[in-house]
Amino acid sequence: MKKRILASLMALCLIVGLLPATAMAAEEENSGELSVLADESLPLTGYCGADTSSPYSTIYKYLDSKGAEQVATYYGNATWKLESIGTLSVTTTNGTADETAYRLTISGTGPMGDFPSSWGEGKPWFDTIASGLNTAPAGGSRLCIRELVIEDGITKLGAHAFEAYQNITSISMPNSVIEIGENAFNYCTGLTSITFSNRLKEIGKTAFSDCHALKSISLPDSLETIGSSAFSGCNNLSGDLSIPNNVKTIGSGAFSNDTKLNGKLTLGSSVTSIGKSAFGSCRFSGTLTIPDSVTSIGEDAFNACQFTNLSLGNGLVKIGKNAFYNSGIYSGHLSIPDSVTMIGESAFSSLDFESIHLGKSVTTIGASAFINCTSVHSLDVTSVGSTVSYDTRAFTSMANPNTIYLNSDEQKNTISNYISEGRSAFAITNGGTFAAGTSFESGKLATPTKEGSIFAGWYTKDGTSGDNVTNTTKGNTYYAKWTYSITFDGNGATGGSMTAQQVTEGDTSTTLTANTFTKTGYAFDGWNT
Repeated sequence: MKKRILASLMALCLIVGLLPATAMAAEEENSGELSVLADESLPLTGYCGADTSSPYSTIYKYLDSKGAEQVATYYGNATWKLESIGTLSVTTTNGTADETAYRLTISGTGPMGDFPSSWGEGKPWFDTIASGLNTAPAGGSRLCIRELVIEDGITKLGAHAFEAYQNITSISMPNSVIEIGENAFNYCTGLTSITFSNRLKEIGKTAFSDCHALKSISLPDSLETIGSSAFSGCNNLSGDLSIPNNVKTIGSGAFSNDTKLNGKLTLGSSVTSIGKSAFGSCRFSGTLTIPDSVTSIGEDAFNACQFTNLSLGNGLVKIGKNAFYNSGIYSGHLSIPDSVTMIGESAFSSLDFESIHLGKSVTTIGASAFINCTSVHSLDVTSVGSTVSYDTRAFTSMANPNTIYLNSDEQKNTISNYISEGRSAFAITNGGTFAAGTSFESGKLATPTKEGSIFAGWYTKDGTSGDNVTNTTKGNTYYAKWTYSITFDGNGATGGSMTAQQVTEGDTSTTLTANTFTKTGYAFDGWNT
């Protein structure tokens, strides 16, 4: 009986809360003398806004899970209203019971307030429902809310506002809504459809996590931020997912454990960061294209996906730990863009690429970054600078045999500590490099390029002598031979014919062709470049 009177008194306080704050304070002083409110007083309303400039407010007092009294203030810019809409069957501690079903309507202008994180306390309308219950549902008053209406004018849906309303099946947001607070609809397990505002900019962290009945979503073009774990654990979301072009941030775990997302993933052209485990345990397939706008990919970002192709954008700077580990079954060539400076630990571990090119800006390659990439027969690090830092076993267990392309003997000596001993052949380009899209063949030496020079083949010695070769044998080292063409200009002289001369780089014994030009009144004194 005491519990029922307390709940009724709290419901009455909500009505009193519709008065200006100064009047409400006077009423609160005498609240102990007020009579019990009858259950038949529905519909009931109260304040739930966050606009402190509103002339009206209400102080809401409630008991937390430990029995301690807590106080929250809500403002008159937004209001809530409860209306009975029939009955529904709820589970109680004694079985099942039919209770009144309610429609909760949020109206007004501006933002709703944020609410406590508890599923069972801190929402003013809960106590109003509790005052009319015959037998409390095992899950509390929240299970009696069957419909939710958000009216035009509301700009923000408050944190935890509708958390675990398991009997709500659909949500339609007016276009006034621009922000959804954290945990706003977390664990709304009966929710099957969402219509988003076309002005929505931010979805807060864990806003729709564990909405198990949700099968598809269409994110609005206006969206800019997807918070951490926003849709995590929505284990019936399936098919394709398109991230709109205005989204800049995808938070950690945003879609993690959505195991039925098995279609195509499309990332918008403005995404700059992809958080830790953002798509972890999804099952996306096909091609993963990282747009040029992305600068960082968090650890485990695509773990357990099923991609078959990977294209990295030219703005990417940081690749986190395990970012692509276990992210698909790949083949062909992987090109790490010139923009990338850091490759995290095990970032590409155990993937099935056949060849890998590292861009020129890489300075840090984490431990086991490419470990167990046993299909990689060609690794090109010719563009990488001499200051790169390799961590333990960075390239351990590539294909046996494999060919590593390097730009100098110094680079060879450095990388030898981070590969499987005895599996590799080394190809020293003597300053030559390979374009990002170069096609490498297993066991066959590829053709590098060098500005101003002509590639003249691979040799078993320093590039000026030895045997000319085209195929590799593990344990051997090969050197690129370069030549360049010298053309002769008579500088005003007449007569003679001087054809271009091919010169081998590094060959100090080379002499230039004898001059055949003549110029009246002048003696030949040598060649200048």
